[in-house]
Amino acid sequence: GFPLIAAGYGLLESFAFFSVDDDGITRRAWNGKHSMRWQDIVRSDTNGEHASEIVLYNHRGEKLSIQRTLLSAGDRAGLNALLDSYLAPVYERQQRDVGDSKRVYHPRRDTLGAGIFMLVIVGAMLVFILQMPVKPGEQWAFAGVIAFIGGMFLLFLWGTLLCWMQTLTVTEQGITDKRVFRTAHIQFDRVEVLSSRTVQGRHSTFELTKIEGNGQKITLMSKMKDYSLLLDFIRQRVGETAKVEGEARAQIATAKQQKQAYVVGGICLSIILLFSAGSGALRLKEARSAQESYQLLDTQGRIATGRVTGTDTEGTKAYRYRIGFEFDEPDGTHRESKSPVSYENYRSARIGAPVRVTYLPGQTGNCTIAQSIGRRRVETNRRSGYISLATGFLIPALILYVLIRGRKSSEVPPGGRVYSIQTEKNR
Repeated sequence: GFPLIAAGYGLLESFAFFSVDDDGITRRAWNGKHSMRWQDIVRSDTNGEHASEIVLYNHRGEKLSIQRTLLSAGDRAGLNALLDSYLAPVYERQQRDVGDSKRVYHPRRDTLGAGIFMLVIVGAMLVFILQMPVKPGEQWAFAGVIAFIGGMFLLFLWGTLLCWMQTLTVTEQGITDKRVFRTAHIQFDRVEVLSSRTVQGRHSTFELTKIEGNGQKITLMSKMKDYSLLLDFIRQRVGETAKVEGEARAQIATAKQQKQAYVVGGICLSIILLFSAGSGALRLKEARSAQESYQLLDTQGRIATGRVTGTDTEGTKAYRYRIGFEFDEPDGTHRESKSPVSYENYRSARIGAPVRVTYLPGQTGNCTIAQSIGRRRVETNRRSGYISLATGFLIPALILYVLIRGRKSSEVPPGGRVYSIQTEKNR
């Protein structure tokens, strides 16, 4: 239900329209019209992500949200440049207040939603399994399942509590990171390394900043609230030596990350290539061998009358129905075999019914009945073999193309036309 609600909300928000002039910003969307003057804005809440949501607050406590993630990269760059010029005084005021107010931040509160969601899912699984009856002799297996799921629940609960309890406090003198079992405090005048670099996550990229000094380390992520404010505040109070050392370490770490990404990507692409291309080559080989057998039956085969001995269901869903049969060669050799057939022939088969058999004398396995769909299976395997073989080369090529194209377009030039924004200056 939650993914559908989120998707529906995102669809409605995609039709939001903003108009900007020297007086303020106006939002027109599905839930009405809302305007806010620049001079009334007292706070702008966002994190360090360029595509994250921006929430503007005025002196009356009213808010106006801008979903930047729904814009394209070029539109988003233009919007950011446009808003920065108007929100610069608000940003400067918020930055001055960072150290004075001694505000407490919760850097991992953004992950609480995912943690609570997993707790609900695992908890529901645990309740459902506990209500199931236990059969005699399965007590130990049942206890093992309960222990495993219970352990998962406790693990998610512990992770959620850790995210909830972590706090970050910034003053004019230093920064303090307080967790359940550890508290790290670093004075700004004792910072030895201040490094920021882009890290590739599982689903997206984010910026990671490390502050090191006095034998301790504090990490900030761009996903946390007011990340840009805090980072600028810290940079203004840290010495140049720490910045230079941090930049050098960030370059080394980025190069190492890229090298690891290339290695892992190369391994994954090689596995895809070997698996798909190898599977296709194997199917083509099997199809060619079967085709040769049918060609021998066509050119050298002999005809005999056999009898149905039974039916069974093996193989894949498309060819799982088979008819067993037996027949005798003219020299008295008795032979038995099975042939794949259609579902209709499988249902109508009767034990003892006569069947027309084509066989090769002296070759035990090379025989078939008239109802066989083996030739059709050979053709299907041949086509699927070519598809697998092509896929094995095509998918890695497409992945490489997307990666190279994404790397070239990752840096968006400043400005750019914003289709969902109108400015009075440009009218």
